[in-house]
Amino acid sequence: MFSYFKDRKTIKNFELLMKDIDLYPTKKIKYESVRSLRKIYHEVQILVIKDMVVEGHFLESLKDIRVGIATSSNSTKLELSDNFKNFVDNVMKKDNNKYVFHDVTKDEEARKIIPELIPLPVFIPAKSVEQLRICRLYAGGKHSGTNIHQHSAALNYLVSGKKLWITFPFNEKNKIFIERNNMRYGQVKVPAINWLINNHGKLIKENAIKDLKFFLQKRGEVAYVPPGHFHAVVNLEDVTGITYSWHMEKRK
Repeated sequence: MFSYFKDRKTIKNFELLMKDIDLYPTKKIKYESVRSLRKIYHEVQILVIKDMVVEGHFLESLKDIRVGIATSSNSTKLELSDNFKNFVDNVMKKDNNKYVFHDVTKDEEARKIIPELIPLPVFIPAKSVEQLRICRLYAGGKHSGTNIHQHSAALNYLVSGKKLWITFPFNEKNKIFIERNNMRYGQVKVPAINWLINNHGKLIKENAIKDLKFFLQKRGEVAYVPPGHFHAVVNLEDVTGITYSWHMEKRK
């Protein structure tokens, strides 16, 4: 797939880095359906869903949803807007510095469509999109991404593309690493791909981080990120998908 980054040196350095990254063999659990997901606990996992919605139906169902467009690596700061399908078909294929991370909980039309495409799993406390902490419809071009951050437990449903994840749990040692290296969300001012190139050596240094993992997520897979885990993502292909994140107790 063609890359739209103008900085060819960055892409070359990233391709070399990928050869050195020691990928973690994530546990893959197979399920018949999205709704049948059973409770998952404290470790990062990849879930393989047989009935995951296909990309064409996903885009067609959401084609008229108006979404905010942000800058990759700062996906909550909105700059423009467009309909979702046009962004996927045209905008992100020409500019992977643009990213959609649309708040579905605040969009009445999207709230009706999303659960029909990807039902909420039965084990989570939230029984509707409105009860989720957050639900995001996302899309981004190859080599876009999101810098290191953390939040409540989440499921990331990848409808199309491939992602590289960098994760490690929240603990005092890892918190100190983040603070000493100015890596809190909002402090990093470069794209996630550049952040990873510049900081890979620090991340893998012996005893720097406890339980650091790099792993791949492929089309049709769901990544479970436990509550509080630090994580960052670099998209290895153009991507679309949905995230569900919830409070441990249901909202009232």
